[in-house]
Amino acid sequence: MALRRVRELCRTRNDLSHVELLHREADNFTGLEPGAFDTVVVNSVAQYLPSMGYLSRVLTGALGVLAAGGRVLVGDVRSLPLLGAYHAEVQLHRSGETVTVEEVGRRAREELEREKELVIGPAFFEFAMARDPREAAVDILLSGASAQPVSHR
Repeated sequence: MALRRVRELCRTRNDLSHVELLHREADNFTGLEPGAFDTVVVNSVAQYLPSMGYLSRVLTGALGVLAAGGRVLVGDVRSLPLLGAYHAEVQLHRSGETVTVEEVGRRAREELEREKELVIGPAFFEFAMARDPREAAVDILLSGASAQPVSHR
């Protein structure tokens, strides 16, 4: 559905005529030339990937098709260090005024134990880039209106 909408948009705009859209597995870079892209975007999908190993293969493949000076943007990643606070905030908002702090904490811990989506700590990206022989920088931005880099390499 989303790919079809973007294809339709590209057909209606001359400035997007160079855009090529592919539908394939995220770790499948078969047939894509090294250095062919200036940007690879992996946005709002990391939490649905099956494992950290799979995400690592996606990043390795993305780096392999980047031109010199290119960027891989991985956006909307759920933060492992902030996951407990996230669940606590959700439970706090769902709770009425009569619910105790202990009950909110219990509910948050239960949700944390049921978590099925992939959540990632910032150190993963630093580690993944450190293992790659190409020179690459890692900027970790916290989401929000005043997002600021919190880590560089």
